[in-house]
Amino acid sequence: MDLKERGLVFLNRAIPEEMASRYAPGSMADMLIAGYVQNGVVDAEIAQFVGICAFECREAAKKYSSNEAKAYFYECADILDAIDAQTAPG
Repeated sequence: MDLKERGLVFLNRAIPEEMASRYAPGSMADMLIAGYVQNGVVDAEIAQFVGICAFECREAAKKYSSNEAKAYFYECADILDAIDAQTAPG
């Protein structure tokens, strides 16, 4: 599965039950992944935020007790890291 497909699968994934009451659709991470899925690139002006969002996803995972919620955030971070690697200069 390529990165665009992986991002699309993630965006269509069900939100873990433990997160449901606190989930905010349209988060920065969701927007970055959706932009990559749609365009195959991340706009240069916002590319600097990809790594920050990946870090924040890993931090958010630590706040949940269920493996499902943790896996959701770690998957998000991994996708963002892969996007970041493709958009990094050089």
